[in-house]
Amino acid sequence: MSCKLCRPITKKTKWYYQDDKITILNCDRCIIPMWIWHKHQKNLTEDEIKYGRDKCRKIFGDNITFRKPRLNLDHYHEHVIRR
Repeated sequence: MSCKLCRPITKKTKWYYQDDKITILNCDRCIIPMWIWHKHQKNLTEDEIKYGRDKCRKIFGDNITFRKPRLNLDHYHEHVIRR
């Protein structure tokens, strides 16, 4: 399996949350929190994006924004930027 995110992931960084749709963890490259959609999808519906962002807001509060990193993975993901 060539997808880095589909292989069993060793918890190298802090993990905040995981369910059947997303995982919220610190990026192993820059240590910034991020959320990752589990399925191979580069584009999500507005409801799917809202789902991931709402879970992040429950953990990090409302004073955050989201940035899509330049890294092109087969999974939609966004970094969580604290303002």
